[in-house]
Amino acid sequence: MLRSIKGKVTSISTRITVRIRFSETDAMGVVWHGSYMHFMEDARAAFGQEHRLGFQEAMVTGLWAPVVNVRIDYKQSLYYGDGVEVEIRFVDTPAAKLVFAYTIRNLRTGQVAAEAESTQVFIRQSDRQLILSVPDFLLEWKKGKGL
Repeated sequence: MLRSIKGKVTSISTRITVRIRFSETDAMGVVWHGSYMHFMEDARAAFGQEHRLGFQEAMVTGLWAPVVNVRIDYKQSLYYGDGVEVEIRFVDTPAAKLVFAYTIRNLRTGQVAAEAESTQVFIRQSDRQLILSVPDFLLEWKKGKGL
């Protein structure tokens, strides 16, 4: 697990599988480093659907939740055609932000290919100002999850 994560990595998680497409690789057939962010984005969307923590909730309340930090530690290469499992876990923090931890695993070998984290903050849509207190919808969601 990444050492930079601040907060408690919870068991609230989602797993998706991805088949590596040719367009996600470089000339050597190795997954291009930027493709990992697409895998993470797909996992965040699946997490939101499964756990009802979609970004639609933020938007309905007049907020956006832009990604402000991403960290990826690459462990082993992935290749064209590999099957990949992306596990995303919610990181509980008292701050007004969303933090997720990811484990990206090669399904063929079972090896961890990468570990990652992402951080999103909340800003008001009307004036794009940073929100410093945890939004009500997130407080309610956490309460419903026993956090």
